[in-house]
Amino acid sequence: MITITILHITKAVIDDYGKPMLDITLNWKPNPDTLTKLLDLANQQQKSLETLLEEAVLQYFQLQEQEPMSIEDDPIVGFCSGSPDLGTNAENILAAEIQPKSGRMLC
Repeated sequence: MITITILHITKAVIDDYGKPMLDITLNWKPNPDTLTKLLDLANQQQKSLETLLEEAVLQYFQLQEQEPMSIEDDPIVGFCSGSPDLGTNAENILAAEIQPKSGRMLC
């Protein structure tokens, strides 16, 4: 199995914006299939593995910060509600729901 050293903590350094930066080392033993996919993607996008992983972590943080969708706003809620025999009894169900003012009247 391959071990990738990604990050190593040595000391805090101040970046150009006055924010502390850490130099960190993390030993990671990725699943070989995961590593192959990462390396292929990095090659396709012409990015370093470090850049690709940084982007993935930032996307993860953005997803975590999003508010969960409320049930009222979820378009899929209620999508499957209705008569369980709709597929086999559609014409009878439709006929029972037609009101005198349903649809268009032709003159």
